[in-house]
Amino acid sequence: LLAKTEGSHILQYMDAHWIGTVSTNPHITDEKDKEAIRQVLAKMNCTPLFFDKDIQDAYYLGMCKQVLWPAFHNIDSVDFVRSGHM
Repeated sequence: LLAKTEGSHILQYMDAHWIGTVSTNPHITDEKDKEAIRQVLAKMNCTPLFFDKDIQDAYYLGMCKQVLWPAFHNIDSVDFVRSGHM
């Protein structure tokens, strides 16, 4: 999971695929709507995740903000290619 950052060079060396939740108001519950969104975002190398509202809120405030964001924030500043780790 990489955030597309202006000026990032990591995408010159690696393929990226974006994965994330889709937040709308009202909450999307119709499977046809979800599939339409999946098809549009697939063309942009993105995979949307659809959670029930309570799970999405817990994910965003818990896992996302407390674990994933700190772990992956500024990952594009780490240059794996030039460091010899690739």
